[in-house]
Amino acid sequence: MTRLKYQKEMLRAMRDFFDRPDLAPGAHLDLGKFDTPLFNEWVMFDYVFTDGKKMLEKYYEDNPHKLSLPELALYKYLQKNIYGFFKVLEVKMGMGELLEDMMTGDEYWVVEYKGTLSTIPGYVITNRVAKIGDDYMMVGCDVPAYNLNDYKGIEMRIRELLKHGRPNPKMIRKIVNDKL
Repeated sequence: MTRLKYQKEMLRAMRDFFDRPDLAPGAHLDLGKFDTPLFNEWVMFDYVFTDGKKMLEKYYEDNPHKLSLPELALYKYLQKNIYGFFKVLEVKMGMGELLEDMMTGDEYWVVEYKGTLSTIPGYVITNRVAKIGDDYMMVGCDVPAYNLNDYKGIEMRIRELLKHGRPNPKMIRKIVNDKL
């Protein structure tokens, strides 16, 4: 894909993500604290290019950096992922967390280091989980974690949102900017 084609795709993606159909090249965007990482994640995992493919799929198929098959396998794994609200059920410091997908009730033991330093059971996080080899890992950007004990009514609000379908970073951007 040529550079100009990618520029057009990114402008199209920005117009969609930021709900700015009038956005012109070089225009100013007022960005919130989490807007850039959420946009980057959405483009990487969720945005569908005009050819019907997502970025990870395109990278895997094109292999522009001529990765070896074992190196390229990571990009195949990453294509299958789950984005959602996850309730932290258990934390083993420096090792991982047991997460419950609040939409399906499915549980995932996630190999994780950083998240174990700042979350405790009862927190809700939005993130992306993917199975890499034999382990589940969080592969999304950092967004706020909410302690259900401190934010009265937040679990009910999240469950209401989930009635509208599987969340994605675009939805989370609106929620975070609205201070959930």
